Amino acid sequence: MMALALIGESLLSAVIEVLVDRIASSEVKDFFKRQKLDDGQLRKLESTMRSVGKLLNDAEEKHITHPAVKGWLEDLKDALYQADDFLDEIAYKALQLKFEAEPQSETFSDQVRSFLISLIPCKKGMGEMPPKFENILPMLQDLLQQQGVLGLVDSVGRRPLLPSQRIPTTSLVEESDFVGRKEDWENIMALLLPDDAEGRQLDVVPIVGMAGMGKTTLAQLVCRKIELLEDRNGTKLFDLKAWVYVSEEFNILKVTRDILKQVGLPKCDKMTENQIHSELEKKLRGNRVLVVLDDVWSEDQAAWDFLLKPFMSVRKGTAFTSGEFCFRLEGNGSSNTSQRTRHLSCIVKEHDISQKFEAFCNPRLLRTLILSKDKSISAETDLTKLPESICGLYNLQTLILIWCFRLYKLPAGMGRLINLRHLDITGTRLLEMPPQMGKLAKLRTLTSFSLGNQSGSSIKELGQLQHLCGELCIRNLQNVVDAQEASEADLKGKADLESLELLWEDETNNSLHERVLDQLQPHVNLKILRLEGYGGTRFPVWIGGSNPPSNLRELDLHRCLNLESFPERMHSSLPSLVKLSLSNCPELHSFPIRGLKLKAFSVTNCKLVRNRKQWDLQSLHSLLSFTIAMCDEVESFPEEMLLPSSLTTLEIRHLSNLKSLDHKGLQHLTSLRELQIWHCPNLQSLPEEGLPSSLSSLFIFKCNLLKERCKRPNGEDWLKVSHIPYLYIS
Repeated sequence: MMALALIGESLLSAVIEVLVDRIASSEVKDFFKRQKLDDGQLRKLESTMRSVGKLLNDAEEKHITHPAVKGWLEDLKDALYQADDFLDEIAYKALQLKFEAEPQSETFSDQVRSFLISLIPCKKGMGEMPPKFENILPMLQDLLQQQGVLGLVDSVGRRPLLPSQRIPTTSLVEESDFVGRKEDWENIMALLLPDDAEGRQLDVVPIVGMAGMGKTTLAQLVCRKIELLEDRNGTKLFDLKAWVYVSEEFNILKVTRDILKQVGLPKCDKMTENQIHSELEKKLRGNRVLVVLDDVWSEDQAAWDFLLKPFMSVRKGTAFTSGEFCFRLEGNGSSNTSQRTRHLSCIVKEHDISQKFEAFCNPRLLRTLILSKDKSISAETDLTKLPESICGLYNLQTLILIWCFRLYKLPAGMGRLINLRHLDITGTRLLEMPPQMGKLAKLRTLTSFSLGNQSGSSIKELGQLQHLCGELCIRNLQNVVDAQEASEADLKGKADLESLELLWEDETNNSLHERVLDQLQPHVNLKILRLEGYGGTRFPVWIGGSNPPSNLRELDLHRCLNLESFPERMHSSLPSLVKLSLSNCPELHSFPIRGLKLKAFSVTNCKLVRNRKQWDLQSLHSLLSFTIAMCDEVESFPEEMLLPSSLTTLEIRHLSNLKSLDHKGLQHLTSLRELQIWHCPNLQSLPEEGLPSSLSSLFIFKCNLLKERCKRPNGEDWLKVSHIPYLYIS
């Protein structure tokens, strides 16, 4: 088990800036003009909000030791939420009038219209003033008047410390300096030490909040409390503990090295990345560990993936947050939601999802909606579609539907959620996207886009989603019958997309596949490209063209049954390529490998393996990982001088006719640290001369003949493997 606490930053002052901008928008001014209201009140609101914002820095520093200041910040947060609600009311009513003016499609049911009516407090449209506005300005003015009593000072203009000037933190804390917050640290302790902790390997508990909210102090107190705890046998609950101060410059190698130093290996400054990972994994194995990362700013997923590599047996846990602004509906407790709730997590069943929304206090104010399946119910009653009423949540910004495995349909009115920024449908089985998805112009996250057969949104709807970033998977490309429509998706204009997956479901040798793929040229910033089910015989013209994706780092080709060869001079077109995966590409007979800077290369079920002696892998001086799988003609591997000496990881999988490992091909692999052999039933023995002495990890799975020979202590090959630190034979 490992518990990982992350402490991050979130500035309330940024919220004020956004609200000030919204107050000054033409939408709000038009509302006041239409209502014949005094816009002087609006100017006072803007001015007061700016004045309160100037006190934030001082309040954030003082509230830890001053409960009254803490209460002041909570009241301010409430006032800002009410201001946000008021502005949302204006935007909501404007949208409602806009949609009512449009002709209703047959697919937008009466259920939606009745749902909207139930949400709108002012049923006369824009003719009445929401009473909430009358309360907001006095609330903010009262907070401003408390400045003198609380001793808050205007700190605008105070020069912020640079990351290098900040004082690092440690786990030590003086409890007498800590005022209140008992409920907070008790909640965190409950998350770190749950009753079922033995059943989970990793819990991630992020402590987030604005600067000065006491996240570090809270984490320090939790560490102190945990240090004093013992189990019933008098044993400390955590075998190893580490506290690492991160700050804005997220040097992931330094963070990993600092963790290693604190868990028992202080002399590691001169170690390589691979050595640090191996030694850290060695230290953590079998132990319960508490790691605190303080002052974390980075959201770099690649860096986090790198950090977690040593925890190979650890799965990611759940991020927890608390407070009445977030709520979880589960079982029969749905009536306790707060008027302040903006973020809703909801466990649903097919028959009760509409009832969940009816129980929710104020659904039109929702910003985040997370729907998850009920693990206690069978697949037959699992969620398969969403009610149309969700399309009335005009202010919704985030909709998370991940791992709803049986979800096959989204509501037809999804195009009305024009404020939606994040739609995560990972793990669903959507047959097609609903019509008019192009109206969701603010979307930044769209994990998947499924194309229907002459229904739903066409691929050209993607052309209107110019802000997409991160990853995107386009499914059912065989349903694109006009290659020109593919060009209208404008993938070339999506500069923030980092990962693109293109999937065809048919396996025909179809020249239309080639014409469609030619029109799906991504932006040069793309980092990862995966093609699956592509039926063309050649690569797209943009790979070897005048403007190739030169920043591409990973290329994955799967089930490209007719693909014959790579373009010439691929190293010139893809100079950044470091990872290449080829699987189930039976007609692929050659590729120009010289000049590439690959670090990882994997080949599975490809006839290409027959010509492996001509690959010239020796020219890949940066290659660290190589995988070969599902190649029945291979009887001995690797051949002499086939693999480069730079290799650190070698995986051999599903070679049904492999009989021996060639010592001549292994002996020069002086950097090899990890060897994995999977499902090789005819592999009879290890080389007589043994394995490379550099090996620190050997994994043998489903190799029955080899398993018997490597048995401890009398197996014929036992002495060849007994010295390896990490040994797994099954």
